[in-house]
Amino acid sequence: MSEWNDHSTIAYCGLVCAGCSASSNGCSGCRRGGGDNPCLVRSCCESEERQGCWECEQGPCDRGPFGKPEWAGLCAGLVQAVQVRTLEGMLAQLRQRMGDVIDYGGLRGISPSEVQALLNNE
Repeated sequence: MSEWNDHSTIAYCGLVCAGCSASSNGCSGCRRGGGDNPCLVRSCCESEERQGCWECEQGPCDRGPFGKPEWAGLCAGLVQAVQVRTLEGMLAQLRQRMGDVIDYGGLRGISPSEVQALLNNE
């Protein structure tokens, strides 16, 4: 997947499916039927008619990856980055810093502040 500017490649939790290394294994991204099934984050956003968790006033919650210690910080940090930078701004910054393919496994356990530092090149 290489559609970094296509919003349908952005997971509701903030992960960028267009850059995910799993896309080479056939995962099409959660908006296109891939990813975890069932995904509580996807269900919530769809039922609340939100484009993603960045539009939620209560978030991040503890659903889906936000409830898993290994993913909570990364997803919360990406959601915060969208809130601060806009979706396009977060995508541009993430791609500039990480390249076209992101090894999310290497980012397990990262905190939201570490995500911001990574995006800010600190």
